[in-house]
Amino acid sequence: MMKRKNRTILGIAIIVVLLGFLAVSSFSNSLSFYVTINELKDKGELGYGETVNINGSVILESINWEPENQLLEFTLKDGGETLNVVYEGSLPNNFREATSVVVTGQYSEDQIFRANKMLVKCPSKYAADDVTVETSK
Repeated sequence: MMKRKNRTILGIAIIVVLLGFLAVSSFSNSLSFYVTINELKDKGELGYGETVNINGSVILESINWEPENQLLEFTLKDGGETLNVVYEGSLPNNFREATSVVVTGQYSEDQIFRANKMLVKCPSKYAADDVTVETSK
């Protein structure tokens, strides 16, 4: 029969291992890589269901917001490539003024990117205007 001290140490060790396992598994699930629209489409079937981040510009004319269903559909552009995106959730603040967005989600067989997270990047009001500086020689 185990001594009380050994059982306590064994119990603590099991708890530490379980907590470590939970931390590693939740961290690996939250990892997703940045890919371009072109890279995502080039993967073909291998890209379906893989969680990735994609950065691009929203084509303003493509925005379709259904507030009653909390459904946002739009087209994302990166270089010469475009991607249809569907996002379920509330409309992010300043979405229509965004210079670019980062969407996180999965690409599906129907050629639609289903985003479950979205980060809106807006132009900074504190950014300097384009200024030409002349230096004397």
